[in-house]
Amino acid sequence: MRVLVVAVLVVSALAAAGCSPARYSYRPTAATAQKDAPTSVDGQPAAGYPVPRGEIELAALGVERMKPPWRGAHDQPMIHVRMIARNGTRQIWVVDGADQSAVIAERAPEGPSFSTTDGVNTQPGVIMPGESRRIDLYYPWPEGLAVEKKLPPVVVQWRVRTPSGVMAQATSAFEPHQIPKPVIVVPPPDPHQMARELETRPAPPTTPQAPDRDGLPGDGVTR
Repeated sequence: MRVLVVAVLVVSALAAAGCSPARYSYRPTAATAQKDAPTSVDGQPAAGYPVPRGEIELAALGVERMKPPWRGAHDQPMIHVRMIARNGTRQIWVVDGADQSAVIAERAPEGPSFSTTDGVNTQPGVIMPGESRRIDLYYPWPEGLAVEKKLPPVVVQWRVRTPSGVMAQATSAFEPHQIPKPVIVVPPPDPHQMARELETRPAPPTTPQAPDRDGLPGDGVTR
């Protein structure tokens, strides 16, 4: 019985893994990875750009249903891009949404519908000397493009300014890639454990024999 149960569990697990839909996430393209310092943001592959006494990291986190922060807005799919800015200089850094355009699915470049700085809807994002800030950019889903499991390619043209001019800028391209399905490993049954279970299992009850005509337990002999 134990072997049968284990076999059923193995077949069920393999069937679930084989029939589950493919999942996708973003990673920097090979061309982008050659120009930047590969890193990660919130567990996602990201493009890193060391700058004098600072660093910029950029990652495309996928599609999210978001409600823009203005009256009458409704939930809608958006491409979420996150920038991490670490300012080790003595100047103020500014990340203006108007400077951060994206090409999604090879459509015309568009700016973000809105952006937040450390989760707060402020525009532009300001990074003071010695600070690190999280800038989240939310780009509208291309009109007429079906929202499918597979993500469209994203190319972000970003720029960080200081009061004296542009401090850093680059083009970061991200491509969808399929997340490998988890490998399910079910250990085989332990023969020693199975033997112990058989030893401790109670013996089946015996069926009493019918008595003979003399009232004694039946032994097959007529007295």
